[in-house]
Amino acid sequence: MAIHPEHVRILLVSALIATAACRDSQSPSSAPASSGAVEPENTAGRPENNADRAANRSPAVATGSAGKSGSGVRAESGAAGNPRSVDTAPRSAGISGGGAGSAANGGAGAAGFAAVDGMPTEPDNGCDVRLTDTPEGFAAQDGGTVGGGDAAPIRVTTTAQLEMYLGDAEPRVLHLMSDLDFRTDKRTGVQVCVDNKSCDNGKGEQVDEPRVSATCGMDEHAATSDRNEKTIHVASHKTLIGIGTGKGAAVRGASFDIGDSQQVIFRNLRIFDVNPHLVEAGDGITLQGSRHVWLDHLLLEQISDGLVDIGSAEHTALDKNVTLSFIHFNGRTDHQCDGKHHFVNAVDNSEVTYHHNWYDNCSGRNPKIGQANSKVHLYNNYWLDVSYFCITAQTDSQARVESNFFENSQKPHWLQTDGNGKAGIAIDSGNMYEGASSGKTNRDIGGTVFAVPYAYNKQSAVEAKAAVMKCSGPQPIR
Repeated sequence: MAIHPEHVRILLVSALIATAACRDSQSPSSAPASSGAVEPENTAGRPENNADRAANRSPAVATGSAGKSGSGVRAESGAAGNPRSVDTAPRSAGISGGGAGSAANGGAGAAGFAAVDGMPTEPDNGCDVRLTDTPEGFAAQDGGTVGGGDAAPIRVTTTAQLEMYLGDAEPRVLHLMSDLDFRTDKRTGVQVCVDNKSCDNGKGEQVDEPRVSATCGMDEHAATSDRNEKTIHVASHKTLIGIGTGKGAAVRGASFDIGDSQQVIFRNLRIFDVNPHLVEAGDGITLQGSRHVWLDHLLLEQISDGLVDIGSAEHTALDKNVTLSFIHFNGRTDHQCDGKHHFVNAVDNSEVTYHHNWYDNCSGRNPKIGQANSKVHLYNNYWLDVSYFCITAQTDSQARVESNFFENSQKPHWLQTDGNGKAGIAIDSGNMYEGASSGKTNRDIGGTVFAVPYAYNKQSAVEAKAAVMKCSGPQPIR
């Protein structure tokens, strides 16, 4: 029997629709199982963390030294079990901070978005975040930071895809289209040291800050706990951009280890829930000896150790050409004293630019800068309700601090004279200090500080605060 040409067209269209539906139905839950390889847990701890924790446990704001700088010990993940595939847990009311309505910020996501070439988009909210944006600062020097370069974009929807593409040897540009959950099954029997004296978490609840270590101090006792993060190793020449429904995407339970990789870009992501009940059980993002890294429009929260840690005192290979921009460091936590995260952002042996970042309700290390090779340029950032210290330069490091806004935050820029006593802080006349920041305590300057080797666009501190509050963290991206 002859088949009418119109019938052929109908059959072909039906087949195409069925194929697309099948592809779209492959949710993260259909990801191949994890390899199950188990990495060693950290049992040594970080000595400088103990000093900073002790300083933060006093009911009054501590005024002592921030402790020994830098530690080469990194809390590694034991990746036993399969990561869960979908982040279905709503963001808790007590851990709030990014734009409402975005799936990446814990909201329901946007409905009725438009599609351009299949890419979900949202109307611009005035932040003008684009896929084609490039970094300012140190990351723009020495040829610039391009990540995966002009590799064809790949749309990622599963944990298996993301781990594979970030870890392989090929240049990759990855568009994360779905919220992902990398948490493994709970790994019990983790050795921890628990403080003998508990403290208030800011909500009238007592916490004892269990620290992952097999060696406890005199003011601690041994116990066991559990952990469930997964470490994701990031190779060189990678770009990862959160798209979701057009406002970014969330990654839960993953600790991203960039290590000494080169040409890495992470943008428009929420990274959260990395063993927040423990201390020293995984960073959000770790760099150590890296080159050309740009971290932009991230929301980092509910993370055990450093939200972002760059370099270490023992690892003398320089982290170079690094820029952090429009990052929301949300320090709110139910698991540490005063409800504020202690170990936000350490920088050692690194050249880093910070602009338009928000250190929000944190305690210490915002950032903590150490070692003679460190040259850190901070302009147009915002500190709000920081209880211990904002910026510190110690062990002969150098920091240039320009046109930032400090509000109700202790020790805005604190110069320490440990090491060879050659640390330096320089400021411009544009920094603003309000509330608890308006006193003269630890608004330090002095020492020799590097000259900024690049051009940059600097707003007033008031303009920067408004831009940071509106545009830090994941945003509509075009």
